Amino acid sequence: MIKARYILPIIAAGVILRVCGNGFAQPLTGKCGDGICDDFEKAHSNLCPQDCAPGKSTESSGSQWSPAAPIGRCGDAACDNFEKANPNACPEDCGGENTEVIESKGLYQCPQYAPPAPSFYENCRKQGGTVTPGGKDDKGCQSPPQCVLPGKSTESSGSQGSPAAPIGKCGDNVCDNFEKANPFACPKDCLSAGETPVAAEEPENISLGNEDSPFGFHPAIPFGMAKDMGVQWTRGAEAPYIFWDLVDPKMKGIAENFQWKSFAKRPDGGEVFTDFDNLFSAKRAGLYTLHNIDIQGAASGRSYFKSGSWLPANEEAYRAFVKEAVKRYSFIKYWQVGNEPNLKVAALGYAGFQRITYEAIKEANPDARVLIAGLAGNMDMESINDTSYESILKDLGGKYIDIFDIHFYGDAKGGSLKFKGPNGGETRLLGYRDFKAVYEYYRGILDKNGFSDVPIWITEMSTPSGTSYFGPITLVQTEAEQAGDMLKRYVYPLFLGVKKIFWAFSVMEGFGEWDDDYFDHTGLVYGNRDGVHRAGEKKFGYYAYKLMAEKLEGSDWAKTEAVKEDAANHIYAYRFIKGDEKILVAWWDYFADGSYPEEKKKQLVLNGIDAAQLRITEAVPGFSSGSEIKEGDYKESFAKDTVTVDNGKAQIWLGENPVYIEE
Repeated sequence: MIKARYILPIIAAGVILRVCGNGFAQPLTGKCGDGICDDFEKAHSNLCPQDCAPGKSTESSGSQWSPAAPIGRCGDAACDNFEKANPNACPEDCGGENTEVIESKGLYQCPQYAPPAPSFYENCRKQGGTVTPGGKDDKGCQSPPQCVLPGKSTESSGSQGSPAAPIGKCGDNVCDNFEKANPFACPKDCLSAGETPVAAEEPENISLGNEDSPFGFHPAIPFGMAKDMGVQWTRGAEAPYIFWDLVDPKMKGIAENFQWKSFAKRPDGGEVFTDFDNLFSAKRAGLYTLHNIDIQGAASGRSYFKSGSWLPANEEAYRAFVKEAVKRYSFIKYWQVGNEPNLKVAALGYAGFQRITYEAIKEANPDARVLIAGLAGNMDMESINDTSYESILKDLGGKYIDIFDIHFYGDAKGGSLKFKGPNGGETRLLGYRDFKAVYEYYRGILDKNGFSDVPIWITEMSTPSGTSYFGPITLVQTEAEQAGDMLKRYVYPLFLGVKKIFWAFSVMEGFGEWDDDYFDHTGLVYGNRDGVHRAGEKKFGYYAYKLMAEKLEGSDWAKTEAVKEDAANHIYAYRFIKGDEKILVAWWDYFADGSYPEEKKKQLVLNGIDAAQLRITEAVPGFSSGSEIKEGDYKESFAKDTVTVDNGKAQIWLGENPVYIEE
């Protein structure tokens, strides 16, 4: 996934980095909107104009913290160096003041608390509670967030006992309460000398959903919310891609020495704990899993590739790593080799890398299905249909790929947002109907090179809501526009022949360090990151996705057909066959129609209908925001109507929202 074409993130062992134009990873600096024009924003003047406008401070936020001290996230209950230096940047962590407070005997360092796990917010919500920022203790130190339950005392996210009880730091040689309760959170504190973390037990007798379902998320976190929406697939889980350099840092290929739980060095000198056994959580949640496997991430201090090549430096050791990963996580039947290779330095041997990984996966599990990495791009007209794979597919000769992947993004108004691209010419974001050109291009080069039987998935696709930034442009889209476009971005590719579609990035919004960019706002649940909405507040898109999955799940996808494609009037309708049911999804692209807004509706005429009447359900809730919808009767938020059929003919008026039409 590209966080923006001007700022490219790489997920490496759970670390989000910005990659500058020179290809070198640099630590994150300040936040867009903090009023400081930091070094990164100065170097990319279009990135955050509100910070770098004339009259703004040009103090570098990057100079406020030691390279060895990584910053955290606003809301993680830890007042990190950046937040200390900018006390109003995140008052919920730092309380609006430095957490080092003066006592009569000198300087007092406030204790650190564990960041709340995603399950803390989920469990709080299930109990009817509300997560609130922690208060101050008697020394003026910030306490962790707490779950306030109706009529009950608060439950702290940062403690196993008293809400104000601090935990220690990983590496202090003390196995504190949090580390005991989470045995792999810091194994070097809690494991006795010479002991190594053991494999997590693979959950058994768990019923998964519908493997044929097209409904996925990248990743489907929190899993409980994803399941409630009808999601059946996750790409990724609470673990990063599986990288050889993390599991087998010495490149020896000795299985008993593989590190499935380990600390990895960050480029800024800090450490991050990686636990690949978190992948089991996806199976426990009852989700089918697609996961990525690769040679190394951005944070490695050495190269695990052959010089100038995509091939592993030690092929035998790499094959051993891949086979062991596939065996260890045997419940994962779908594996993807790498991710967006066109973002990395051009090198030889990518077809060989795909072949080697494919062969190792198949040796460990002959029934596994292997995807080639999706390419970055397909965000705007300048990045559409990257040609990097044309020679690679030819080299592969119709082998070593079971499934092809496409990534596809854009705006919610049919690609109507125009701007000046990096090459100086006018371009525009892609609309959902641009996917036809993308699909036909990749389908064509697959067929040409012996891959005519290889299906196509979309493992990354989305559009945001709210106000977000993509390079030099500001994108403003409502919850309703995101929800309506989400439905179109599923229905249209399914009609064209795509087999699975994964909305990205995550169910709960926020992608790495929050900077209000495009990907921070694509989730369908707010994460208390924008300063406006509470954590767990569902957008229209959440309920629209849930209704879509409920109505369309179980359809015979191969029988999906176009009933109306009237480009002149911008009216489209597609029929799904679900057993004996016929379900039409129809819409009017009002934003492309010159008669709008003078004309508020357009008429769709259907013929050859056997029923006496049709039931119409709008696909987007009829409220001002998702926060107004009651969980128990969410279906009541969708406007409904009936239309009488006269001699097999029905006339249906379409407004801004797509509709379901059922007999």
